[in-house]
Amino acid sequence: MGREEIQDALSTVKPFPHTMELKKGINGIRIIDDSYSGNADGVFAALDALSNFSGQKVIVMPTLIELGKDAIDIHKNIAKRIAGACSTAIITGLDFFKEMQEVAMANGMTEIDFVYMTDANKIVDKIKGATKSGDAVLFESRVPKKIIDLLVK
Repeated sequence: MGREEIQDALSTVKPFPHTMELKKGINGIRIIDDSYSGNADGVFAALDALSNFSGQKVIVMPTLIELGKDAIDIHKNIAKRIAGACSTAIITGLDFFKEMQEVAMANGMTEIDFVYMTDANKIVDKIKGATKSGDAVLFESRVPKKIIDLLVK
């Protein structure tokens, strides 16, 4: 195939839904919907991508499951990366939350910046209060669709 054929073919490829899918959010926020599934490598890659965005950065994610004996260390590493990339983190799973919050706080976040929440409306209110036009919100792993739907334009 020639270059033009490859470009034409690639222009018709649609991203798999909920995998690093960029969406327009309310109030001019940019949403990165990576909520299809979650694993540690995917979280790290999504945080790397998020670091390329300007403005405030928010992550909403549950804690991960099926990590075996390394689960605590993996969650601590995720928290450290979140602290380096995000201004706000909303964690929707309680497993390993305290360990994550301790690491995030040791790396510059506060109890107000790194929170555990499950109520969709409260999560949306927190995001609205933490963002303005041009900021980015990353939905990582299995975030409830209702939360995303409330913020997508």
